[in-house]
Amino acid sequence: MKKNYYKCLITSILCATLITFTSFVPINGMNNTIEYDISEFKIFEDYIFEYDIININYEKVEIEKYTYPNNTALLVIKEKGEITKFNLSSNYNLLKDNLGNKKEINQKTRAGLEERYLTTFKSTDHVTPKNASYSAILGAVSAVLGFAGLPGSVATGIASLLFGLNASSIEAWITTERKFYEVYDSTGYFLGYYKVYYTIKTEAKVNGKRQLIDTKKGNYETTFPG
Repeated sequence: MKKNYYKCLITSILCATLITFTSFVPINGMNNTIEYDISEFKIFEDYIFEYDIININYEKVEIEKYTYPNNTALLVIKEKGEITKFNLSSNYNLLKDNLGNKKEINQKTRAGLEERYLTTFKSTDHVTPKNASYSAILGAVSAVLGFAGLPGSVATGIASLLFGLNASSIEAWITTERKFYEVYDSTGYFLGYYKVYYTIKTEAKVNGKRQLIDTKKGNYETTFPG
């Protein structure tokens, strides 16, 4: 079985995806301490496996995500001795390019690249987890971000911010915008791939008011314009 293996610390750069972010509400709630540990992924012939570990109040939470070519995904969260599973929609091709195809795409590049705007996809999703547990929040966030082909660690970061609000219930709005650009060389030849710039804005109800709590920006390259 062919596979690629990568491992990285969760920092402002997550594997193949460049991510910058601005948080407007501290990640630590009054009674919650959240620490990131590691993020790993493996690309197999018939699925993509992602594995994240975070520590909430010094207790380990393990997160596994399996994404399949039919654009479905299984999210498994192990928290406080309990296992919670979520069946999700996803975008297998975008995620595969995002995580494991960067080197291959970069080999096609030449001097004097030009990016030509193609299209924009933008949507806002209302997120209302069934309860304020970390598992429920992450499941709800992952459900609305899977279509964008972003690593599971992005959803983990947003879920951690929402959990850190220390609210008895969570109501949030996640706006995802992706701008696609065709990449051409200096002669005007299309190189067969696209540069994607994305912005994710997360709003949440804080003290009864809808407030912007986080903005993430990043980019990746893909051969799929969707």
